[in-house]
Amino acid sequence: MSNIIIPKKGDMCHEPLSGYFTTYLDYFRNGFSLPPNALLIEIVRSLGVSFSQLTPNAIIVFTCFHRRVSQTRIPVTLDLFHALFSARYTGPGSYIYFQPRLDCKFLSRIRSPRGSWKSNFLYVRDRGCGVPTTWSSGLSKIKIWGTHHVLQLECGSLGLFDETIDPRLLLPPGSFHAKNCLSSRYFSFFAMYMLFADILRCHIYLIY
Repeated sequence: MSNIIIPKKGDMCHEPLSGYFTTYLDYFRNGFSLPPNALLIEIVRSLGVSFSQLTPNAIIVFTCFHRRVSQTRIPVTLDLFHALFSARYTGPGSYIYFQPRLDCKFLSRIRSPRGSWKSNFLYVRDRGCGVPTTWSSGLSKIKIWGTHHVLQLECGSLGLFDETIDPRLLLPPGSFHAKNCLSSRYFSFFAMYMLFADILRCHIYLIY
């Protein structure tokens, strides 16, 4: 069974093969790696949506959130993420992006890339991660309780809100622009699927 399947003409991003989930090539530009982070999967599951409904903005926000908070003493948890961010649809029943809550403004300068990212996707084998693949037209409501407010106050006390920080500095080395990713210079990527069973985490690199 292949670890990565290149979609054929007519294949749909929201209809991966059984045992696979969809990722977009623009994800890798913005810090995504395989296997997917367990907390990111937990966030998607808590929202009741498909992993493939995430925009590149959502990947950027999660990556920067995870790396920035990991630099502090605060545990990186599902409650903390929901305390700092809300999920929004780009359109009715469409793609999902993450937006800082108004009273937090954590990493508020992140913007979503523009372009034809939706048509450039891959099917990746789910190696026991339980990645959600069923598209949904409605988000599960996340209630903000006292615990979330305490976490907000703790982050604020550490000066994490309205920081003067370039979010690009929080993206891991090897993130790249996936423009023209299906050209001949990108074909060296496809052989990398052979490595997935032998390494714990894999970033995809653009090779000239």
